[in-house]
Amino acid sequence: MNESDSLPDQSRRPPKRAEDFLNGGFGLVSVEEALTDGIVLLDVRTAEEFAEGSVPNALSRPLFDNMERAEIGTIYKQIGRDDAVEKGLKFFEPRIQQFLSSISDIKSQQIVVFCARGGMRSSSVVRLLQHHGFRAAQMQG
Repeated sequence: MNESDSLPDQSRRPPKRAEDFLNGGFGLVSVEEALTDGIVLLDVRTAEEFAEGSVPNALSRPLFDNMERAEIGTIYKQIGRDDAVEKGLKFFEPRIQQFLSSISDIKSQQIVVFCARGGMRSSSVVRLLQHHGFRAAQMQG
């Protein structure tokens, strides 16, 4: 991917249900493509995870703190995915506008979002960003 290329355009009408929003399609970008000049890397893991190491030059914008992440993980393991997603939404919903404002200066740039393990955090952020007009994709792997 070079600077003249753009990430997949996933703009569409707002979904009617939260689960449609969370399960919709979006662009995936390889690690090699993500490391291309002109791409902004957005790490949405906790501050503690970021401090343990990240991709060089990535911006840290955590969705959750470490306690919230642990609680969501416990719910996921003990109850299931849907309940974990609900809990994550309850934690993050009051902070959505603040999150979007914190990255408004990169809205016109190509953004690749990543997290850890299953990719639920990054995939949710990609959908949110695309819904708000950002050019965003998720890093594979």
